[in-house]
Amino acid sequence: MDSYRPHNSAIRLLGLLLALLLPCSVPAAPVQLEVRDPYLDLHTGPGRGYPIAQSIERGATIEIRHRRTDWYQVHTDVATGWVHRNQLRATLAATLAAAGTDGGLRAALLDRHIEGRLMAGLSAGAFDDDPVVSFWAGYRLTPLWSAELAIAQAAGDYSSTRMYRLEAVAHPWPELRFPPHLLVGVGFFENTPRQTLVEGEDDALALTLGLGLSKQLEPRFALRADWRWHHARFDDNDDFHELTAGFVLLF
Repeated sequence: MDSYRPHNSAIRLLGLLLALLLPCSVPAAPVQLEVRDPYLDLHTGPGRGYPIAQSIERGATIEIRHRRTDWYQVHTDVATGWVHRNQLRATLAATLAAAGTDGGLRAALLDRHIEGRLMAGLSAGAFDDDPVVSFWAGYRLTPLWSAELAIAQAAGDYSSTRMYRLEAVAHPWPELRFPPHLLVGVGFFENTPRQTLVEGEDDALALTLGLGLSKQLEPRFALRADWRWHHARFDDNDDFHELTAGFVLLF
């Protein structure tokens, strides 16, 4: 019986997907790609603030080894550096096309690994003087904007408050080592007094403004801290301050 030997294009596609999906590890067989973009600027680190060590021209052979947010670590025969995803569009698209993927799958792969990103996080902190825990999930719409949906629970001495929030998050300087972000959103507060003290419930709509900082530790793991100001419309207008910190998982 003749042994089965996979087609070279299938091997290239599998290697590329492993390099993109598992950026934390060095592939057993590094993925070699031909540069199809006009040129690639190799930065010394994953950010525009790092200097350009060398430029690679079209036609050169590269290997993708790691990924950190929107940056890929690229290795050549003469240098190793970091390239922003915008400079790899043509190279990755041409490689997937050569491997025989159909247009719909190719678009989905590029959208997932180059354009979009799912994320989820868990954080804890203080809501005024009360402890609060929150879980949130988000989607990166563009490199500068994302949308997040959160549920949080604050427990006080006299009442507990459950909060549902929908927020738009701006990332104006994603290339910084500690990139800041700005928050604006709307929410709904369910305030439940302790029955042994006060009867009844009090709900309210809220406007949220805030800012925060994050730190990417691994390609799929980050730390994040947020400060929020909530303006809620209970019987009287009330302002609340929330300070939280936690971790983020990237998918």
